[in-house]
Amino acid sequence: MSMKTSGRVLFPVASTAVVLVLFACSNPAGPDLAADIQGSETNGYSIGDTGPAGGWIFYIDVENEHDWTYLEAAPTDASESVAWSNISQYFGLGVLSGNIGRGASNTALIVAQDGHTESAAQVALDYEAGGFDDWFLPSNMELEAMRDNLHLAGIGNFAVAQHWSSMEMGTGSPNSGRFVDFGNPDSPWGAVTKSSTRRVRPVRSF
Repeated sequence: MSMKTSGRVLFPVASTAVVLVLFACSNPAGPDLAADIQGSETNGYSIGDTGPAGGWIFYIDVENEHDWTYLEAAPTDASESVAWSNISQYFGLGVLSGNIGRGASNTALIVAQDGHTESAAQVALDYEAGGFDDWFLPSNMELEAMRDNLHLAGIGNFAVAQHWSSMEMGTGSPNSGRFVDFGNPDSPWGAVTKSSTRRVRPVRSF
C-alpha cells in the first residue's frame, strides 16, 4: 500500500515541545473503486429489461444452476403458423424436458430426428435479431415464464394466441406437441397433434 505522509510541528507556549504529526493515506483500492462497483450494477439486467438482441429479459438464473444467467425472448415471433414437426414419432419418455434450461437441447434433438425437414424448432434456429443467431425453441416452463413475466405485464408485443414449446406430450398422447396459451394465464400448457400449426417466439440464453 502506498502512503503519502504530511505533517506539521506545533510548539505551544510551554517550554516542553509537543509534536503532532498528521498522516494522510492515499486510497488503497485506487481511485476507480466506486466507478467499478457502479458499473457492475448498471451492467446487470432485470425482468422486463431490453436485452442485447433487442428482445426482453424474462428469466434470471439467480441460483447459478446453469451455464448462463439470463433468458431473452425474441423481439418478434419467428412464425405465426408452423407445425411442431413434420415427424409425429414420439421421442420417448424423458428424452425431451419441459424444465427451465432445456429448450436449447430439446431444439437440437428435434431437428436431428431422422426424416426431419421442417419444424417450429428449425424456425427458431433460423431466426436472427439484433445481430444474434443463437435462438432456440423454449421448453414449456421457459415459455410459461415468458408469458407470466412479460406478456401479463404488458411487455413483448405478444399475440394473444398459442405458442409452441419444444416439449412433446407424454405416453398418453405421444404424437402431440405442447403449447402455452398466452390468452389463458390460468392454464400452464396444452397439447395438440404435431402436424397442427401454432406461433413461435424464439429464446436465447447468455
